[in-house]
Amino acid sequence: MNHIDPIKASMKIASEGKTLQAKKILMDALAQNENKIAILNALGDLTYLSEELNDAIHFYEKSLRIFSQQPNILFNVAVIHKYSGNLVKALEAYTRALEIRPNDLDCLNNRGNIFRELGLFEKAFQDLIKANEILNSQPNMKSHKVEPWIIWLNLGNILMLLGRYDEAIIFFDKGLSLKKLLPDLLKSKGVCLMYLARYQDSIDCLIKAIDIRPHDLRMQFDLALAYLSIGKYDEGFSMYETRPFLKKLERAIWTGAEDVSGKIIYVKAEQGLGDVIQFSRYIPMIEDLGAKIYFQVPKPLQKIIRSLGDKFEIVDEIEEGFDYYIHLMSLPYIFKTNLHNIPARERYLSVDKEKIALWKKKLNRSMRYQVGLVWHGGFRENRPDLWHINHGYRNITCEFLERLFHLDIDLVSLQKGDEALDEMKNFLDKHPSFRIKEYSDEIEDFSDTAALIENLDLVISVDTSVAHLAASLGKETWLLNRFNSCWRWNSSSKTRTPWYPSMKIFNQRKLGKWDDVMDDMIKNLKERTK
Repeated sequence: MNHIDPIKASMKIASEGKTLQAKKILMDALAQNENKIAILNALGDLTYLSEELNDAIHFYEKSLRIFSQQPNILFNVAVIHKYSGNLVKALEAYTRALEIRPNDLDCLNNRGNIFRELGLFEKAFQDLIKANEILNSQPNMKSHKVEPWIIWLNLGNILMLLGRYDEAIIFFDKGLSLKKLLPDLLKSKGVCLMYLARYQDSIDCLIKAIDIRPHDLRMQFDLALAYLSIGKYDEGFSMYETRPFLKKLERAIWTGAEDVSGKIIYVKAEQGLGDVIQFSRYIPMIEDLGAKIYFQVPKPLQKIIRSLGDKFEIVDEIEEGFDYYIHLMSLPYIFKTNLHNIPARERYLSVDKEKIALWKKKLNRSMRYQVGLVWHGGFRENRPDLWHINHGYRNITCEFLERLFHLDIDLVSLQKGDEALDEMKNFLDKHPSFRIKEYSDEIEDFSDTAALIENLDLVISVDTSVAHLAASLGKETWLLNRFNSCWRWNSSSKTRTPWYPSMKIFNQRKLGKWDDVMDDMIKNLKERTK
């Protein structure tokens, strides 16, 4: 009597689309021999391919409990957990597989990507650089699941997140040597070139990528930022409308073409608090068209934004009760803003006089020059893609600020955030003779910060919402600006921005290097306080 191989039989039936029958054959075989690894793995494969993922995990894990040294099965388990969103379990499975087969390119690449998603960038780099070393030592090595350009793309992307842009370009170019017109490589290289302030090269790269993948909104948004960075506002603000993260509402969007006289327009806030401050200047321009405005404003800004006027209503997020809606940062496009017509009054926000007087009493200022200071741009835990900018380039360590404490001025902290304040406390503990006035516990919202600013002579800040606030109040503001600057600070003069007449900009000359910035700023401050 011929013995029928249940695994071969089930595969044949499954190939005919009879998945349930195939599964029954294997389950019957398993019932006769519960510990047979091959049958468990076959059941795992069958249910995996049928997208019965919980069942697949069940069978694979049962097989692994019998014999743990199965890297291919561990790989499948990791892939399923990753697909299901369980990154920690996926990481565990890839790690177990790599303990058995440490030079597995597929596992190294995939585990590196999971480390990246978890924000563990250095660990991701270690996996991906090892994968690259394996490729270099075995150039003819072939993998079933990952090609060399994929490893180079991922390695370049993680180097970007580590702020190592020049190195990232090397790997993007290696990938493009194999896949000359691959949009993912072109897109990543284009973004990296933007971080290096090579804006025209970035534009050229991103245009090539978009020609190949014309409906990719993310790439169009990146191209918008590059255009804006070189002052091409017509092209930039037009493409800025592709912002992929905007929440669309079920109401009519205002395109600028509709007559809004007598209509209600809901202006929806977006992005950071500094963006709301900067672009709130357009609200009176909508009022001039005869529209009634509902302006969604984050709570910390509501009191200070009220100073724009008393005709519009400040609201929290709403879904109905208006005729049209528009996202706040679409207003430059609606009003056809270019470098020559930016609505840039000396000041467009103001503070209640009683509150100014209250903070004057708190400050109890001396006759010395009063300088407000912000050295830290905050930490957005949910935006790991920005960590390299915040920690590597935007923020200034307190050691760089030491020279300020030797000047004949009073320093006043306008800083919020535990991380930055703890850093300053540790710095002051090392230098007990240094003094800085600090009121973070008494500042409830931006109207308090604004009232404090009104009592100062100058505000010095890295790129944060406080820089926007001070400049919108017409206060002299010095921006300590990173090399790979945000587009709004780029200008032909380099030291001024058309958005804020009272702002002076001190730019890094080299990526991540603050020495020249501090030299220029100290020199200017000494001249100011003679």
